[in-house]
Amino acid sequence: MADEEQREHEEGRGARLAGTAVVAVGVVALIFVAAAAAFLLLGELLQGAWLLAGGALVVLVGAVWLANRLVRVAANQNKDPMG
Repeated sequence: MADEEQREHEEGRGARLAGTAVVAVGVVALIFVAAAAAFLLLGELLQGAWLLAGGALVVLVGAVWLANRLVRVAANQNKDPMG
């Protein structure tokens, strides 16, 4: 019985690691999106295009919020249930 629990624990661990890898790729992609939005925001502010700057700010805030949520999901996912 203990061998079966150990095997299930190892399978769950592999799935958590795979999920973490997917989240890491997603966070890196969101970092690039946030950087692009920040550059657009700066460019639009310098040109005085306030409406486009507001749109870039919304995208930037959304990307940062989504990256934060993904990191929290990965952190909660990697809590070891076996202690």
